[in-house]
Amino acid sequence: MYTTKDAPHPDLDWYNVSNHENLPVWYEEPVEHGVLATFNVSPYFPDDKYLIRIEMVTNSGVHYDYRTTVFIDQSPPVFIDSLAAPMKRYDAETPVYYIQAVYDEPVNLRIDCHIAGQVYPVYGAFLDSIQVVKLPENLPNGECSFELTAVTGIFEVVGSPTVGYSLEEKHIFGQSFYPHDLGYANPDFHLDVMGTIGDSLALFEADTLSLYPTDDFIWTIKSVYGSALIDYDEFGPANDGIQELAAIHNMNVLRNDTLFTAKVISLNRRTENSFNNNGVPEYVLLNPTTSKVKNDFVNQIVLDNLDGDSFPDLLAADYDGDIMIFEINPEMSFITDLTTMEHQHFETFDPVWLDNLPVTNAFYLAAGNFTGHTDNIKDFCIGGFIQNLANPAKSFSYFRFYQNNGYDNRYEIIGDLSFDDVEKNNSIAVADLNGDGDDEIVLSLPPNLYVVDYVDGQFIPIWRGESAASFSNVITAVSQSETENSYILVDVNDGGTLKSGVVYYRNAEDLTGPPTPGQFKVMPIDQSIVSLSWENLSGIDYYNIYRKYNNTIQLIDSTEENSYLDVNLPESVTPGDTIYYQITSYSENFIPHESLPSLWKQAVPNYIPQLLEIEMNSDYELKLQFDIELANDAINTTHYQLFVVDSLSDETRMDSIGLPTSGIFTEMKTGILLRFRKPIPPQPEEEAIRHCYLNINGVTGATGVPLANGNYEFQYKLDTNSPYIVDYEIIDRQTVKIIFSEPLDIVTAEDISNFRLETPLIDADNKILETIYQSEPPLSSVVLEMKEDLKYSNQPYFLRVFNVTDTYGNEISNSGNKCQFYLSNIKNLDHMIVYPNPVDVSKETFDQVNFINLPLEKTGELKIFNLNGDLVYEEKLGPYHNASQSAVWRLENKAGKQVSSGMYFYVIKMGKDIKRGKVAVIN
Repeated sequence: MYTTKDAPHPDLDWYNVSNHENLPVWYEEPVEHGVLATFNVSPYFPDDKYLIRIEMVTNSGVHYDYRTTVFIDQSPPVFIDSLAAPMKRYDAETPVYYIQAVYDEPVNLRIDCHIAGQVYPVYGAFLDSIQVVKLPENLPNGECSFELTAVTGIFEVVGSPTVGYSLEEKHIFGQSFYPHDLGYANPDFHLDVMGTIGDSLALFEADTLSLYPTDDFIWTIKSVYGSALIDYDEFGPANDGIQELAAIHNMNVLRNDTLFTAKVISLNRRTENSFNNNGVPEYVLLNPTTSKVKNDFVNQIVLDNLDGDSFPDLLAADYDGDIMIFEINPEMSFITDLTTMEHQHFETFDPVWLDNLPVTNAFYLAAGNFTGHTDNIKDFCIGGFIQNLANPAKSFSYFRFYQNNGYDNRYEIIGDLSFDDVEKNNSIAVADLNGDGDDEIVLSLPPNLYVVDYVDGQFIPIWRGESAASFSNVITAVSQSETENSYILVDVNDGGTLKSGVVYYRNAEDLTGPPTPGQFKVMPIDQSIVSLSWENLSGIDYYNIYRKYNNTIQLIDSTEENSYLDVNLPESVTPGDTIYYQITSYSENFIPHESLPSLWKQAVPNYIPQLLEIEMNSDYELKLQFDIELANDAINTTHYQLFVVDSLSDETRMDSIGLPTSGIFTEMKTGILLRFRKPIPPQPEEEAIRHCYLNINGVTGATGVPLANGNYEFQYKLDTNSPYIVDYEIIDRQTVKIIFSEPLDIVTAEDISNFRLETPLIDADNKILETIYQSEPPLSSVVLEMKEDLKYSNQPYFLRVFNVTDTYGNEISNSGNKCQFYLSNIKNLDHMIVYPNPVDVSKETFDQVNFINLPLEKTGELKIFNLNGDLVYEEKLGPYHNASQSAVWRLENKAGKQVSSGMYFYVIKMGKDIKRGKVAVIN
């Protein structure tokens, strides 16, 4: 029966699933491993939530009710074409392409890529309404068209210099200090260094006798998580020639007579050794966006002239991906005292422009002359990232570039750029690295370092290096001058050791050796073999292969091929160790003959993952068990395809179930549950030979060692349903039969430890002595032989069954392993028990007298008399609706005082039944 009502009437709101009539259809013939009924849904059936009820009545009249909810949605998913888009990202130096497809509901997606007369199918990894699908790496060049089926340029790669560099130590701060910025915030132009100590901002300043700040800070403010020295009056007539201080921090703000705490940007002008005029900043900027979640300012701001007027533009962003520009209000910018001709401070700093990124965490802000402006206008860049651990295709870093469109406070997008690198600790810097008059953008996206330039109307990476641990502001880019080459300071991972690296710009004419091989890839094959591959270069005699292990670098081999297997690892390498590789090209036609080396690439050799077992949990679900932890990508459903082959007497039939709809890790990433949309069909004939295969492709262990691709066979289970208790029968006072839904495994069924019985209080010492299995197809039973006779009680005997399996190995589930039984339903007071009697308050744990096994659904009364016949206590009883309820005398009189020791008589009446007795009380 089914209904669409949340609170259905038991007779009027239920309809039969077969013919939709308001009459139940009873099935009296047993159905084993088959269909009991079919919910017939016509194309015109309304989309809704349906509650389905299955009711079962046993021969003894016990009713069981099972309910489940299904959602019927027959409308096809709607493709939102305005949100469909191709995506280009960079994975190191390699362009990677994605397709975004958006629907109005979650779907499983297949994309057929048609190119050069061939079709390349790819699949969405998960059921989702926003699908981001990576295109195959082996697509040929050319124009590509896509068919969607929804069910519901880098010039050169140069590594970090191998020549050592050193830094001259000038000053060491004596405290735990994290620097934010340095500059000149004083009229004497002594160096100021600003940063945080704990959560407090501190500003250190050099005195007249030193070129570097002292250890004593001159000003501090609490609850700060970002700051910068900026000259926000630089472009106006009130410019005093020194920098002001911007702080991003928590602050109490009064708005509309309401005081609240907010994260703000405060702008502070210096007055002697203070920056906030007795605790009040000159300006307080609040986030003007309407979002309520993640709209705290990020810890960076940029100030520059972005639209070419005479007022500075302050660029800020928040965790939600919102971008905002604040500017001095020109109508209230300054007031001139006509007597002294002095300019008073600006009155307001207002938000003038808003936009938002398609990603969150807009941490990365920079401004510069990216496109070659000849005036003072600057472009700007905002970057963020989004991380989806379950679906790596949805994890990427994104940078967007803007410039003024010729109107005051109006900006337009001039380009964007995406990378597969996703790391919370990224950095951005700007400098004119090649001296051509426009700025390049330096992006540290560990493990890569990119230099991005504006070339032929688009932003592209023109160089890639290596970076590591790039917290905000750790990279510095210095522009080229007439006497000095440009350079970048960045953290690098040198064979597992974090070091500061210097990357120098070199003109193309200085690089006279052969080119460095690109697209260098390293992959462990097992615990003792590592595979290397790279781009094949023309005009090269051979390639040199270097290996670094335990900080020892050696040339291990040379080859003319563009791939190599390292099968001779050092003897001291153990599974799980990290090894680094580097390659160069060699040619006698160049001087020098050997190229600059590639970046070090790491490999972690380990044991090959072994698939231990594939088990059918149901016709729709498989459980996979591996011997070691898998990579995060292992639950990507595109790695798996299921098909079944039946060999019949006259033909062989194959049924393709296809890709799973979902994958879930279990057991610390050593197990996976795969759920399929289509069920594995029933075996067509008993004599048919069935083979079930799961094709697995591209699964790797946690360290990157691949599982062998191929078809993995598993055992088909005719029955995947767990057995359950359907009824019980009390044979006699010492024998109870428990009836199960199907035949059981006799070993587990006769294991007495699998049966746990909780007895009523009046029968606390009773227990099960023996279990005897009886096969009664299509059912079965287990007979419980008790130690003593069952006792009459309104409290039930409660049985729980564990670890019992059916003949196919399915274990009894928690939803069907319990039952409770009574010796009989008590109708009168014949089986009433009074305990404890006598009651010794000084010795017993009881301080009351209990009257149990009272009949249900009846009212009555309890009266207590002393030996003189005086009424000591009385109480109305019932009606009782469940067996756990009982009458209690707490040894008190009518006044609530404890009675004295002695003999007392009780009279208890329930309905028309009356019972009398006596109770001894000892205090």
